[in-house]
Order: sequence, then C-alpha cells, then structure tokens
Amino acid sequence: MLWDGVSLPKDPIAEDLELPETNAAGADVTWTSGNKEIISDKGELISQPENDTEVTMTASIGEQKKEFTVTVAGLNSLLQEAADALTIENADDVRGNLSLVKEGKNGADIDWTSHNTDIITDEPMNEDSLYDGGEVTRPAAGEDAVEVELTAKLSLNGKETTKNFTVTVQPMPEDLDTDYTAGYLWTNFDASGGYEKIFFGYSEDGLTWSKLNKDDYGNPQPVLVNDAEESDLGVRDPHIIRSAEGDKYWILGTDLHAEGGGAGGSGWDQLNASQNIVVWESNDLVNWSEPRLVYSGFENAGCVWAPEAYYDNTTGDYLVYWSARDKSLSGTNDNALRVYVCRTRDFVTFSEPKVWLSEDPESSEINIIDSTIVQGDDGRYYRFSTSDWNTIVDVSDTLDADDVFDVRVDADKSTPDGSWTRLVKRDGQAAAGFFLFF
Repeated sequence: MLWDGVSLPKDPIAEDLELPETNAAGADVTWTSGNKEIISDKGELISQPENDTEVTMTASIGEQKKEFTVTVAGLNSLLQEAADALTIENADDVRGNLSLVKEGKNGADIDWTSHNTDIITDEPMNEDSLYDGGEVTRPAAGEDAVEVELTAKLSLNGKETTKNFTVTVQPMPEDLDTDYTAGYLWTNFDASGGYEKIFFGYSEDGLTWSKLNKDDYGNPQPVLVNDAEESDLGVRDPHIIRSAEGDKYWILGTDLHAEGGGAGGSGWDQLNASQNIVVWESNDLVNWSEPRLVYSGFENAGCVWAPEAYYDNTTGDYLVYWSARDKSLSGTNDNALRVYVCRTRDFVTFSEPKVWLSEDPESSEINIIDSTIVQGDDGRYYRFSTSDWNTIVDVSDTLDADDVFDVRVDADKSTPDGSWTRLVKRDGQAAAGFFLFF
C-alpha cells in the first residue's frame, strides 16, 4: 500500500517530530505543517502551546496526499504531568535524606521549601548538588517523630504550579549497633525450583559461615524471590547495603534468569536483557518489601549486571554502579561491557547514568564488570573490578563519579581531574597477589 511505513505518534508530543522520509517501498515523502508557528515542515517543534493543540501534518507522495493529526502537549499538561510524577518515597517513615530533586519530569525546574529547616533543609549542599536540600536531621532516640511540611514549586517556560507533601521523620533508634559487633550477613543466590533466588548466610568472624532459613530437614530455603511483574524471573549478584543512619537496608540485584532450568528469562543475552535493577528494602533484615523493579535510566542498555551502591557523605546520597553493554554500538569496536554510575537517595529516583569505567582499547573488545568499593584504613576508596577474569584496582581520595576512567584516554588515571589512579592493571594482577582459580 502507498502509505505503508508512513505514520505519526498518537500520543501528545513535547519534542521534535521524526517525519518519515520514505514509505515502505522507498518512495519519497514530503511534509507540510498546518501550523508552522508550532511545528515546522521538517517536524521541528517551534513553540510549546499553553494547552494541548492539534496540528495537521500533510504527507505527499507524488500527487497523492494524506493528512495526519498530531497533538502537541501544552505547557499546562506538561507541568501537571511533572507534578503528578513527583513523589516522596516512604513519606510516613523518613529515616534518611530525601530526594528533593531540582529537575522533574518534562524538564520542569523544582524549588523546594521546608517548613522546618532544623529537620529537613531546603538549600543545596553545594552548587553542583542534584538536590535542593533534603538533608534530614532525625530526632534523638526516645523523642517523638516529627511531621514536616514540604512545598515543591514546579516551573516550566514561565508556567508554575505547586505540590505539597507532609512527611514524618522518625527518631533515631535506641541501642543502634554502630560498631558492627553482631557478625556478618551474606546475601547470595542459587537456583531453587528452576530460578535464581536469594539466600542468606551468617558468620561471626567472616571465615566460617552457616546457612540461614533452613527447613525442618536442615535444607536452606530462599529468603527472597524476584516475582515482580514483568521481571526476568530470576535474581543474581545480590548486594546488601546498610543506610548511613544504620536502621534501613537495601538489597540490589541483577534482574536476570539464566540458570536453573526454569522456563523464560533472557539467559546470557547481553543485547536484549532487562534494563532494570531489582530492589528490596527492610528496617530489620527480617521483614522485606516486595521486589521493586527500578529502571536503570539507560535506554540503550543491552543488560544491567551486578548493581552495587556506596554512601557518599559529601553529597548525602549513594553512588550506584553497574555493568552494561550499549546495544546501539553492537557490531562496532565500542561494544564492550562498561561500568556505569549514577546517584540516588532513596533507590527510587536516580540521576542519569553515565560511563564510569571503560577498559576497551580501540584494537579489540575488552570488558570490565562487577565493580565493588571498600574504604581503607587510610580513608581512601579502593575500587576492584573484573576485566575478562583479570582483577583491576583503582584508588581515589573521594567518591568522584564525574571523572571517567577510559584506557583509550589515559591508562593510568581518570579524566579530566585524575581523581582515580590505577594501582593494579590487567597484566599486573599476579604481581599484586591476585590469582585465578578454576
């Protein structure tokens, strides 16, 4: 048919239109806008109307013409959409800093006001902060919880609206174990009933371990199952993190079913796998939330593997880092697995991820995955990563997420500031005491 392959979006648009230049048979298509003050003949969005507005776009193939109607989203609806999308996670049980982001959906600017700045701030920690305040000072142990009113003013191209929140800040817990004297909890995964699930182990000294959650016959049973709607059915690479305040915990995992024999799952496909991270949260390590799938924010991610997190006290949030393959680069020399990084305060709202580590030279594909960070006794941060079975170690005085370590640019340090320097390269693991056993 003449018009096969020629269509325009049905949903309201807020950006330039991609106008088809040919039909399915390869015939040229030209376009004429019925309202050039809003959309040009090339599909460029010239201006954003105040309210949703229909624009007729006429397509021509030779002497034949066909009209298409597109709806351009108005500022009022875009602003309302941004307000509707703005939420505060666990508003009735605040135990840490809040994600009072400066920018919301559709690019709306957000200015926050706290009606009790002694409890919740409403000014950025620094000029580069992702948040407009949100640092929380909890009442002391034994005191009452405190309610705080927060107002978000959203602005978009001269239009404004407000949204109010009431949050309840919980007091600090009594007898909090800040010295970590209770032993070690190990989150691990194994196949059970055909799918990868999370199991727990415990040790008093980090050397001798026992399995937890055993049935009457002494067999360990899974503690957590990734049965979230639209999940990949399994969970791998679990990572547990304790909040900076000490009375909240999250488990992050890879949304992936690849082993165990159960039906479904994306297997080891690294170009069409899940783009989500699995998240559970708990206040006591015993009672856990249902699994929550959190979009990584990387639309070209062919996979999202081994997410971990680390608290950054200079920014009052958590670095979250994971490995991915950019599927838009499939078939090129840039298709290696790389480590990406973003930030969050609540494991619901994340900053835009970006490449943090790339071990890929121009000559061949070399991957880097499974990064983990520890802080040494010297106060410095040591980042361990795996590069095709080779151990790599970097060190930094800060948790700098802006500097990128790309061996094509510099094999010895990150750029542009050199915050991270390389202690152990791929060919230096044996000399550094790292050995690979099969």
